[in-house]
Amino acid sequence: MINNILEGKEQNYCMDCHHVSYEYGEREPDNPDYDGDGIADDESQVVCPKCESTHYYFATDEEIKEHGK
Repeated sequence: MINNILEGKEQNYCMDCHHVSYEYGEREPDNPDYDGDGIADDESQVVCPKCESTHYYFATDEEIKEHGK
C-alpha cells in the first residue's frame, strides 16, 4: 500500500516492471508494508507507483530511451 504518490524533478526507473516516470510512491514508517531496511526511522520509503517495488531508482539516459514514453 502506498501512502502518497508525488512528482519529482528526475525520471525514475523500476528494475522490476521497467516503469519510467517522474512520479514516485512513498510509504510512511507506520505503513504495514514499510520495510525500511537501511532507512532512517522517520523517513518515507520510495517505491514504484505502478508495482510498488522498492527497486525504483533514478533512470539513466539508456533506460529512459528504451522504456520511457
